[in-house]
Amino acid sequence: NCIDLKCDENTGKCKECKNTSFGDFCTENCSSNCLDNICNQDGKCKSCITGKFGYNCSQDCKENCENSCDQESGDCDACKFNYYGDKCEPCPENCKKSDNSCDRFTGRCNLCEQGFWGEKCTQNCSQFFCKDSCEQTSGVCDSCKMGYYKHQNNSCVRCNENCKKDENNEPMCD
Repeated sequence: NCIDLKCDENTGKCKECKNTSFGDFCTENCSSNCLDNICNQDGKCKSCITGKFGYNCSQDCKENCENSCDQESGDCDACKFNYYGDKCEPCPENCKKSDNSCDRFTGRCNLCEQGFWGEKCTQNCSQFFCKDSCEQTSGVCDSCKMGYYKHQNNSCVRCNENCKKDENNEPMCD
């Protein structure tokens, strides 16, 4: 398995192995996880088959990697839908569920589930007394809860206590 039968005349060790073998005497086979079974003289795969990484490609890429991952670090080259970053973490919990709920690199939500706002939809619209939903980047309410009205600055302000009350004794205002 020595290339051109070139070996050290004193030790008999091969100077270079054929691509699919390695070791001092080129008697060991490269890992079957090496792409095309090709490895260096020391057994390190030159590249891995899809879904594998590591010195001899014996480790599995994370299941959320689209296809392959970096041979050294195992970081994903690309993520499946609804995952993001080098490690393909799940999109934030309150991103609106779709084929692609967050940015594949930053994890920023494309849209938020109703009732949430912010880059990763971690802020609750109800903290501003919103009825149901609010604007994703600012948190400005679409409409206000009962007992509140939309002020000129777009915030929800409590109705005056002297206003007419509803059946729950909450003030009503326009």
